[in-house]
Amino acid sequence: MADQRFFDLLDQVYASGEPFVGRRLPVLLQTQATGQTERRYVDFVYQPIIDKAGNVSGIFVEGSDVTDHVHTEESKQLLIRELHHRVKNTLATVQAILGATARSSLNIADFHEAFAGRLISLGKTHTILTESQRQDASVHELLRLELDPYDDATGRRIKLEGPDVRLPAILAVLVGLAFHELVTNAAKYGALSDLAGMLEVNWAVGGEGERLLHIKWAEHNGPPVAPPTREGFGSRLLSRVLPTQANATVKMNFLPTGLHASISLPLDKIEST
Repeated sequence: MADQRFFDLLDQVYASGEPFVGRRLPVLLQTQATGQTERRYVDFVYQPIIDKAGNVSGIFVEGSDVTDHVHTEESKQLLIRELHHRVKNTLATVQAILGATARSSLNIADFHEAFAGRLISLGKTHTILTESQRQDASVHELLRLELDPYDDATGRRIKLEGPDVRLPAILAVLVGLAFHELVTNAAKYGALSDLAGMLEVNWAVGGEGERLLHIKWAEHNGPPVAPPTREGFGSRLLSRVLPTQANATVKMNFLPTGLHASISLPLDKIEST
């Protein structure tokens, strides 16, 4: 307790006869023989004891350790700040989706269907992030959100294979939207529009020096596909937004047998974002 001003406070109370009440004051305590100290927080009172002559004859000391309560309050404030940040980011994302969907829609019905689908996808991603203590989502979880409605549960139509790679919130939203666009395109024009169609998604971590997450998307046995005649929201997201905001490399190959796409993301930047 030496050199932490508690003895000075005792002298002050003894000299003045005025009590001192401390709230959540930090104190360094040595709890082991190693000499290492631990920061704790205490509520306490120094109450002077007055004798019959009106002099201070001693000091009554009472206190309690409130460290857990302080840490709980700090965690709550951190969560509130994170919530405010998340809400601002979400509103900005919704605004961007709204504008981009409006520009790429041919009519109001097309706009409503596309915008509603993207909002639902965004909401599902945020559900995963909210349920995760680390505020992240795995590649497998994001794929499953979009592909489960098309899976025949036989393992033949949809095949997913890759390690447990988790993405922080801001990149999980981007990658989740990219998967939504790829799945929507496959359901409308590609392999998922045909009962005989197959989709394989593989991902792995590789690279020399800089670790990269490689995602490979391959559609088979669907109707013939061709490059889009105009740039819609999905094309813009994959060709512009992901490279700009996630430093990703995206390649799209419209083969006669089905769409093949590859996405490479710097994993170190993903984990530190």
